[in-house]
Amino acid sequence: MHTLYIFGGSSTALEIADAIPRKQAEVFHVVPVTEPHDGQTRIRIDRLEQHLEGRKETGYILSMADVAIREECQSVAKRLDLSPRSVIHPLAFVSPTAKVAQGAYLAAHSVVSANAVLQPHAMINFHALVGHDATLGEHCRLNPGARIGGNATIGDRVLIGANSFVYQGTKIGEDSVVDAMTSVRFDLSARQIISQHRNNGRPLKRPLVKRFLAEQSQDAQR
Repeated sequence: MHTLYIFGGSSTALEIADAIPRKQAEVFHVVPVTEPHDGQTRIRIDRLEQHLEGRKETGYILSMADVAIREECQSVAKRLDLSPRSVIHPLAFVSPTAKVAQGAYLAAHSVVSANAVLQPHAMINFHALVGHDATLGEHCRLNPGARIGGNATIGDRVLIGANSFVYQGTKIGEDSVVDAMTSVRFDLSARQIISQHRNNGRPLKRPLVKRFLAEQSQDAQR
C-alpha cells in the first residue's frame, strides 16, 4: 500500500479522499499551520518531512483552486521527493485513447473523451467534460458542469467556471478565467477574464499576480 498526501484539508480535498478506495492507499491531508491538525490524518505542512520518515511509495495531489498556493505546495512536494499521483473517481469516464498526466483529479461523472490530453495537475470536477482531441494545460481547473468542446486548447493555469462552455476549436491563453455560465466562442489571449454577466461579455485583462511580478523582477536582475 502506498501513501498519498492530499494538500488541503477541506472542500475538494475531502472529495478527492472520498474517491480513493481505502485499500488502495493510506491517505493523509497536508494542511497549513493555521488550520486544525492532529498529526494523524491531518499533517501540518511544516511537519510533513518528519511524517515522511520511513515511508516508501509516497505521492501527492493538490486540491486547492488558488494557483499561487498550488505552486507553493508543489514546490514543497518536489523538495521532499514526493511523486504526483492522479485520483480518478470510479464513476468518471476516461477514453482509452485519452492521455492523463500525473497529478490529475477526475471527479464523479466527469468525462475525458477520445484523444484528449490533460497536462499535469489538471482538475476536472463533477459532471465536467473534456471533448475529443482537446488539450488542457498544467494546473487547469474545470468547475462542476464545465464543458470543453472538441479540439479546444486550454493554456496552463486556466480556470473554467461552473456550467461554462468553450466552443469546439477555441484556444484560451494561459492564466485566463472563464466565469461561471459563460460561453466562449472566440480565442482568448493570455491573462484574460471573460464573463457573460459583466462588461457585456467582452474579455478584460487580468491584473498582474505575484507570480508575474516575481518573474519580472527576476528578468530585471539578469
